[in-house]
Amino acid sequence: MGFSTSSFQIATVIGTLTGGFVATYLEWQTLFLIPLLSLLLLPSILKHLPKEENKKNNVDFLGLFIVAIIATSIMLYMSSFNWGLFILFIVSVIAFLFYISKNKNAFITIDFFKNKQFLFALVVAFIINTLYSAYALNTLSFLLTTVYDIQLDTVSLLFIPACLLAALVGALSGKIGKHLNSKQCVYLAFGLIFVSLLLGAFFITTSIAVFVISLILFSCSFALLYAPLIDISIKHVPTQKSGTALGFYNLCLNIAMSVGFTYSALLIDKKDLQFSFLSFVTDDPTALNYSSIIIILAAIAVLSIVLFWFLLGRKIDNRTPQN
Repeated sequence: MGFSTSSFQIATVIGTLTGGFVATYLEWQTLFLIPLLSLLLLPSILKHLPKEENKKNNVDFLGLFIVAIIATSIMLYMSSFNWGLFILFIVSVIAFLFYISKNKNAFITIDFFKNKQFLFALVVAFIINTLYSAYALNTLSFLLTTVYDIQLDTVSLLFIPACLLAALVGALSGKIGKHLNSKQCVYLAFGLIFVSLLLGAFFITTSIAVFVISLILFSCSFALLYAPLIDISIKHVPTQKSGTALGFYNLCLNIAMSVGFTYSALLIDKKDLQFSFLSFVTDDPTALNYSSIIIILAAIAVLSIVLFWFLLGRKIDNRTPQN
């Protein structure tokens, strides 16, 4: 799991650098062609994948289609606040729960949602992971280009130290797990996420270096968070179903990233979101607007910490791995 999050961070470096330079020097539509390069790896993947016995399984297209409707409707609702879309979201959630409770061949069954630890961990993971795209991949880019008047190719370079260090943290997560248990890692990661956001909010006009440090703390925190939160979520899931649980968990994280993009874009578009209690930070209205947005993101981080403590933290064993 640690190496998995390392690969994600390295991919973020490559993607951010590519996106920044393409958007600056080429037509941004060129970005849609870049994923086609992954096709070049297919022969190698097919050659080295272990041979497995073929099993006759049917893909649950209907279940996945309903999940797609759920994800799309909530993202579109957060963009336009159209109540018709919100009703569609509620109806699709109810339809999904009814479908998986009646269909034994669904890609995920209702039993997963009867497992409170898995369900609660999924809720916390969903909320906290919206912040990654909301801050690092969206708000920060607009902030730096607007407040500091730098181009996207320069912004993309700022991600290099953060993502490389985050990849290192991910790779070392196994060693970290020998000294801290999953619960301690989660609290540490949540705390660092909160601190990194406060750095950006309170020192928004100080220096670009502040955001380099903020981004390093932020990215490393998410790299540290991934494995222990999964460990907590599937702790009481039967071993034979852990793969399905892990797949659904990652599916929810992908939806969370999209939701984070959506609500942060909504906040950025307001342009008049200025909290008066932050007036001591800066007198620049644009900077104050972004500082206010980051404070909202920090409040979401606090909500995640409180939910984790209330739903999970109080009940999880405090023993360290050595004990």
